[in-house]
Amino acid sequence: MKNKIDSLINDALHKHFNHVRKTMPNEFAEKFFNERVEEAAVKTVLKNILLIQPWLKKKSQPTIDILDVGMGTGKLPVALRAMGYNVYGLDDDGGGSRSTEHLKQMFPSIVVAVCSLETATFPFEDNKFDLVTSLDVIEHLPASPRHFLREIHRVLKPEGVLFLSNPNPASLYNCIRLLIGKSIHDPISDFFNSSFQGEAGEYSGHWREYTLEELEYMVKSVGFTIEKKGHRSTEMVNLSAISKTVYALYIKLASTICYRSLRYMPQIATLLGDEN
Repeated sequence: MKNKIDSLINDALHKHFNHVRKTMPNEFAEKFFNERVEEAAVKTVLKNILLIQPWLKKKSQPTIDILDVGMGTGKLPVALRAMGYNVYGLDDDGGGSRSTEHLKQMFPSIVVAVCSLETATFPFEDNKFDLVTSLDVIEHLPASPRHFLREIHRVLKPEGVLFLSNPNPASLYNCIRLLIGKSIHDPISDFFNSSFQGEAGEYSGHWREYTLEELEYMVKSVGFTIEKKGHRSTEMVNLSAISKTVYALYIKLASTICYRSLRYMPQIATLLGDEN
């Protein structure tokens, strides 16, 4: 069964990447949908599906409605749609630079919408979704993510689940970088030379990354309780074979040390900090 799902997801993502490369031959497609990124994307999505699937199997209703907030390249929602779930996608409007039509072009099989994730009411009714996923999005919000999390809580059903992640600023890797005098933030040139007034070249990097404890504080503050929290690994590109081996050993060590689980409580959040 697992091999069948893996093959299904691999085919769906390959078609998705090819579709974007053909319909959007621009710098965005070349950077985020090249073949090396595709290979890493498949591996990362399969890991995320393994984390989500046990909960999905608990649901007895014939249909499961899923919302992905902050779609980005859309790897996870495309995979979940291929598995037969009702998938919706919501992305930030980029201060007016992104449109629903743009998303529809990228994701023809998914119901999509755009709005300001920081300030707007999400265009969905209360208690609509069984699952909300938002992976590595919250760190891109310039202001407090309180409104963002409140809206996710509102559109989730009472027994719904939020699957939330962001890069972990307190990871062992980052601690080592700081010890040797290296920054753990985006390259200073990207930040320094960007616009911050909604103009072309507006900064789109990480404004603030949160530790697991900080994520826990925020989601509890808007009404969630925690089912699980821990660390996950994501696939790295542009690494040598030796670097990949060292990284794999580091991930195993970090996961063994850091992973913790809490007992199930309804309306829950699963919190994950990337270990790269």
